[in-house]
Amino acid sequence: MLNVPFGKATLVSAIGMALMLTACGGGGGGSDPVAPVDPVMASIKSVPAVKEQSFVSPDPVICPKTSHPLNTMLCSVGLNLDQSGAAPIDLKKDWGYVEKEFFLSGKANVYDLDKNERAVVRSAGNSYVNRLLVRFPDESKVKFSGRVYIEILNASNNYDVENTWRRAWKYMMQKGDAYIGITSKSVCATALKKFDAERYKDINWQVNGKDENGLFWDMLSQLATLLRQPGAGGVLGKLQPQYLYLTGESQSGMYMNTYLTAFSDKIEKGGPDGKPLFDGYLNGVGPMHTFLRSESAEPFVSIPTKLYLPTTVPHIVYMSENESTMYNGMKNGVPGVFPPALPYRHRADSNTAADKFRFYEYAGTPHSDPISPILPINAEITKAGGNPRNLSPTYPLPTQEHNDLQLTEFVHAMHESIHEWAKNGVPAPAGENSWILYNTTLDTKGNKEYAAMRDWLGNVYGGIRSPMIEVPLHKFRDAGKNDNVMERFPDTQINTLYNNSCPVYLARFNASADALLASRYVTESGANYLKAWAKTQAGKVTWAGTACN
Repeated sequence: MLNVPFGKATLVSAIGMALMLTACGGGGGGSDPVAPVDPVMASIKSVPAVKEQSFVSPDPVICPKTSHPLNTMLCSVGLNLDQSGAAPIDLKKDWGYVEKEFFLSGKANVYDLDKNERAVVRSAGNSYVNRLLVRFPDESKVKFSGRVYIEILNASNNYDVENTWRRAWKYMMQKGDAYIGITSKSVCATALKKFDAERYKDINWQVNGKDENGLFWDMLSQLATLLRQPGAGGVLGKLQPQYLYLTGESQSGMYMNTYLTAFSDKIEKGGPDGKPLFDGYLNGVGPMHTFLRSESAEPFVSIPTKLYLPTTVPHIVYMSENESTMYNGMKNGVPGVFPPALPYRHRADSNTAADKFRFYEYAGTPHSDPISPILPINAEITKAGGNPRNLSPTYPLPTQEHNDLQLTEFVHAMHESIHEWAKNGVPAPAGENSWILYNTTLDTKGNKEYAAMRDWLGNVYGGIRSPMIEVPLHKFRDAGKNDNVMERFPDTQINTLYNNSCPVYLARFNASADALLASRYVTESGANYLKAWAKTQAGKVTWAGTACN
């Protein structure tokens, strides 16, 4: 069944088999009672087919002229942010990694919500073909960690965007982790066909001739089911996953919220021997839900309202400084894209066997980082129907520059925290005592709107604090406005803050970084990066007293 051409594959639907057994009395002579079939669980446990979509990697590595996947690292801008495609990230040579693309095919249900906001079948057995983007270590060069991070690829730009990979690509490869990105929305399937009509002609997200986003949930569950099989369907070569972590950011975080509300009661028992299908959920900067199925007009009926339900595996939710204000501008939704937003909400920590949860807020951080070496060159983006990216932005003031206070180092630490919790039972660091401080007002619906409280320097109070904002040289601009800009203080103010002394500044900064490391909010490599950053930034200051060494 696995890793064969679609035309020759015989994908046996678990739903169909279960219904056949029911109709035949379970094959036991017709006298034995048959347990009722759960069509949701049966579809989750259905094993899909996979087919590799080959492509040629040029030597030396450049963006190929022949057919290749959208989002391949062969066509990334690379470390020099080169839009020509002549200097991309070389996974094979520089990292010892393999990159492949697969088509995933099977049968998926489309769902509605019952009164408890759990999934019930609306239409069953709809054929689909989706795509997977896969990266894993060549074990002759890099030892496999056993971890697989499955990313719900972000659809907000109407083509696939790898937000988790963007945050953690170096760290994941240094650790020997595997990565799988799965297309999450029909508009991105359309972008794939725009990009290369022949390559992606088999992609199918339609039910009765119309695009249907509700197919995604079974695609995702069945991918995890495939990875739990011996050999993992060959998707990772000969590697066998030991741990599966589901990840996603922004709209993909909203997808995860929806998935867990509607399906967590099933996927918590959907793995081998009734164990959880996933080992943990790393859920970023998406504070609300999406639609459970395609809906174009009110009244919407497939939008959950419950959020952050208990799970037996670790669930870590993380927010930048930005998301607390999303409700303010999205309470009525975005037509055709987002449903009406829920009010922003926190949830307390939990360490019980039935409920493992953390909710983190990171002071000064923006929602996303628009500049990254892994982004596709603009020629690839425009070919898929997207808008070109500006990787060299200009700013109104000479003291302003791209915000270096990103979530990246925190995400690396969360990768370790969720794994330690899942593998060894070591709970992640606390979240609830380190939330951002807010002023709140009530809107006309009686719901809270949040505005972060700020200190005399213009930076936010509270939150998990990078030394960049705890021992600052910059103002990190108001989230939701210019949140990817940091503005350096005048040298006179910096000198006042740190007694005219570069060593004083660096000592305070390094102590703050060490405290984050000791609390496990950053890794050792993250703390070292922060300290190196501080030394570089301090060298730009004219110190009135003791200069930097």
